Amino acid sequence: MLIVTGCNDNGGAPVNKEPIVPPTTDGRTNVNLGCVELSDRNVDGSTWDHGQIDGDIITVKANDTEILSNHELDGPSNATNFSFKFDNKGFNYILLFAHNEGDIPPNTATIELNNQEFILSANLSQNGYVNIVVPGGGVTCADAGNA
Repeated sequence: MLIVTGCNDNGGAPVNKEPIVPPTTDGRTNVNLGCVELSDRNVDGSTWDHGQIDGDIITVKANDTEILSNHELDGPSNATNFSFKFDNKGFNYILLFAHNEGDIPPNTATIELNNQEFILSANLSQNGYVNIVVPGGGVTCADAGNA
């Protein structure tokens, strides 16, 4: 299992009252695919190819920290597991960067964080992301305009 820890491990985590996703990452436009509310900043997660396994290679970033880098996705029976601690209370994000589109475009990945699943999709010109709201910020997904 891959364990990644954000740079602010103390109890005084900053609070983001608004989404923090940059408009672009690595020269590609970031496209909002929704919002997920979690009950904890510490997450256990996993990822796998959504749909048919077709050679998708991805990088997954959370708040600009790479969780997985140049990783080829497999199926749900061979998911890649990871742990991560979000630096911030309130708004955070998780983003999918596609290194290819496999045999069936676009590149899609199922992400599971603390038993909540969602799908990210990306191609060679756009990254897909989901806002992640964690407790302590007094905000919800409704504050992002996409509950």
